[in-house]
Amino acid sequence: MTAFFTAQFGAGYYAIYHVPWLGWDLVEPLTYSVGQGSFILGLLIMLRNKGAGVEFSELEQLYCDKKRKRWLRKYNFDLRRHDFLKNSLKRIDERLAIAEEQRFK
Repeated sequence: MTAFFTAQFGAGYYAIYHVPWLGWDLVEPLTYSVGQGSFILGLLIMLRNKGAGVEFSELEQLYCDKKRKRWLRKYNFDLRRHDFLKNSLKRIDERLAIAEEQRFK
C-alpha cells in the first residue's frame, strides 16, 4: 500500500512540475479522485472482512483460508475425511512406537 501512495505522489509531482502541458489545474482533480477512490476501496475491503483482524498476518490468514476453501470446493476434496485419515495414521504410528518399545525390551 505504501508503494501505491508513493507512486501516486511521484506521478502527481512529475505531472505537475515536469510535463509542460499538464499543470495543477488538470492534475489536482485527478489526484483527488484517485485518493478518494483508494479510500473507498479500503473501506469496502474492511466492510467485506468485518469481524476479521486488521493486522497484516490476520488478513493474510483470512485470505489463505478463503483461497483454501475455494480450492477444496473446486476439486471436491473432503476435508473431514482427510482429518480422519490423518488422525488414524497418527494413532497407528503411536501404536507402532509402543510395539517397537516392547519388542526391544
